[in-house]
Amino acid sequence: MCPDIKIIETEKSIILIFDFTEAIDSVVSIEMKTESLVVKIQAHGVCEYALDAGFPLYSNDGSSFYFNKNVPIPENTPWLPAPKLFTFSYLQTSFIKICTESFRGIQMLESNPCLLWIMLDYSIKNSLDKMQIHSWLGMKRKDIIKIIIGINFDGDEKFISKIDPITGESNELNLIIRTIKNPQFASAYAHWSRIPIQVLYIAERYPTLHGAHYLLDWCSENHDRMSCYLPGSVELNKLTEDTIRAGKELNIKNSRNIVISCKTVDQLNKLHDAWVDSLNRSRRHYDPDIEFDRPDIQEHEGIKWISSANSLVYEGVEMGHCIATYVDKARSGKSIIFSVYYPERATLEITNRNGIFNIIEIKKERNKNVSEETVNYIREWLDQENKKRRSFHT
Repeated sequence: MCPDIKIIETEKSIILIFDFTEAIDSVVSIEMKTESLVVKIQAHGVCEYALDAGFPLYSNDGSSFYFNKNVPIPENTPWLPAPKLFTFSYLQTSFIKICTESFRGIQMLESNPCLLWIMLDYSIKNSLDKMQIHSWLGMKRKDIIKIIIGINFDGDEKFISKIDPITGESNELNLIIRTIKNPQFASAYAHWSRIPIQVLYIAERYPTLHGAHYLLDWCSENHDRMSCYLPGSVELNKLTEDTIRAGKELNIKNSRNIVISCKTVDQLNKLHDAWVDSLNRSRRHYDPDIEFDRPDIQEHEGIKWISSANSLVYEGVEMGHCIATYVDKARSGKSIIFSVYYPERATLEITNRNGIFNIIEIKKERNKNVSEETVNYIREWLDQENKKRRSFHT
């Protein structure tokens, strides 16, 4: 939905008119002066003043209009000495308005833009007037946060100032608000100089990754959506959990702190392999052996169930990975583990969730990925087993 854009230049101001009437009955005019910005929204015959236009004016680099890059921006448009505002798509006109009308707004935009973003969002949702908004800019920042989240903020407001949005859309703002309400975030990133929003996005989904320095490496590529950083994060979380578990099995103190201090994913992989090698060399055999309860699933050609603790130890030594640390999971029935011999040698972990068998992980030696042929072979087998179970229960 791209509006027609009209520009009216006067001696004292520039008026931008965004006409959406081809799609919806709405016209938005924005009058920009040196010391003020006025937003008017006309819809269904009613004209109202607003704090925000409801859409961004400019592109993320501030070089063109958001809706139409071919419409030139007037040379004498009142610009702010704060390029940070173009980082925020959601509530962009509110940023421009508050910074145009208040020097304190510019100061907060420069020093803690995400806090200003949160404050503007709260102001709109709670219908605060101009005087109230301006009075907030003179308050202590912890007091602002306390009002917004409704509880005392245990962390340092610097935590918020270090967050880097991607495109500044509303889902990023909502994530920031959630992290403020969770004290685990502020403490985990207290010593970080900057916090990409995508790091918080992944850590919220996988709390084990809180404060992991290799997330900066993981999130180093440029994407325009937080969700673009998710592929592979399940495996990264599992690698982290496995490495921590191996460290604990080796009685290494503060094993989690050592793991999350890795600077890159490559360092994490090397640490994992080193600890697993040490663990497999020192791994004792169980005497007597621990037999696992037989699962309600038939073995398949080239796929053999690992039935005891010592068999699991042998599998870990042969394959050079940490499956030997899964004895408790296998004994409890939380995981069912198989040696795979066809189409290639691998170790398979599955689980029974609500009567349905699902793959958790399948890896070759040294946690190398298996072929698509192997994955499909195992999926076909599990599909057959799940179909049998559904037929039996119906």
